[in-house]
Amino acid sequence: RTAYIINDGGTSSLELSIDSFTGGTLSFQIQALIKAPFEDIVIYVDGVPTSIIMHAIPTWEMQELEIKGGFHTVQWEHRKNPMDADEKELAVATPNEGITRIDDVAFHPH
Repeated sequence: RTAYIINDGGTSSLELSIDSFTGGTLSFQIQALIKAPFEDIVIYVDGVPTSIIMHAIPTWEMQELEIKGGFHTVQWEHRKNPMDADEKELAVATPNEGITRIDDVAFHPH
């Protein structure tokens, strides 16, 4: 799981390296305890955003990513206040756990 983020504009991330000659499918369970628009999760492959989650996922949900052949880094980044909301907007946001959990990660080569 990601670490708690204390500062506005802060991030916490999880990272996974994959080295596959043929490529394949990366599957994982995700639970995202976020409060949009004050938090989101960005999934990157090799530093390129492939998905942005802007809603809470309170129960575990299976997701998949197609990974091309070669060496790749997958990163799940939980961002706090990505839209740079002002302090008044943040003050009305209900505090929550503000973490992302990833589990049951599996890579299935083609």
